[in-house]
Amino acid sequence: MQNLSIPIKGCKNIEDMKERILAHLSSRKDNRLACNEAFKVISEAQSMDKKKSLALLDYYAKVEREIQGLDATFLDLLKTSEGDFLSKIKTRIKRMQDRDYVLLIAAKAAAFEALKPLVEAQLELAVNTLNDLQARIPMLVESDVRLCQQLIEEAQSKRDSEARYKPCRDKCERLRVELTLFGSMEIRFMRLSWDDLSWDVSEDVYLKRPIEPGLYHGHISKGRCSLSGQVTFKVYRELLTSSNIIECLAEEGILRY
Repeated sequence: MQNLSIPIKGCKNIEDMKERILAHLSSRKDNRLACNEAFKVISEAQSMDKKKSLALLDYYAKVEREIQGLDATFLDLLKTSEGDFLSKIKTRIKRMQDRDYVLLIAAKAAAFEALKPLVEAQLELAVNTLNDLQARIPMLVESDVRLCQQLIEEAQSKRDSEARYKPCRDKCERLRVELTLFGSMEIRFMRLSWDDLSWDVSEDVYLKRPIEPGLYHGHISKGRCSLSGQVTFKVYRELLTSSNIIECLAEEGILRY
């Protein structure tokens, strides 16, 4: 981008800068000027004017704070001599803020032609992207339909498999319970008899009669499974059946640990 070296001192607004740019072009007999170059010069003028406005606004704000911090007596004296000075300060601040807004709108209007090609290029890219997405939508819908159908078929296949093998699973579960019950009542009875046990209970418990359900300590004093250490016995109220054998063995596992 070419540096035009146009002085901006003395320009009060955008119109002054436009006239100075035209005068500069007329002096060098070249009416062609890139819009972004003109906008650069105008932006510099606007930036300088903005700095002055901000400094003045800051000064007015400080004055407003000082006035608001005065004693009521001094405020009355100031109002008597100068009128409602605080309202005047607020009015000036409001006017300057409105003026800055007008300058901003003017700068945006001046930049319109410079930004138009860029915006059009971005718009074209967005339109192309949307067209591409629009073309892909039918394919995405078709893919989703196939996926849903596949999931439905898999779910049906799972239900069919469960229904097909449920009788076999139930039969295996019954066999497991029956084998567990047989092992507990027959195999263990063969390995450990009642006479092999010695109970650590008080004298008032007569073991020839049914004792209360609960946990008891004792020893396996003889037989193949005799142990020197203490063991824990659990007495159940009900006999072992297929309905409670699994639960009893689970409790036995807990007692082991």
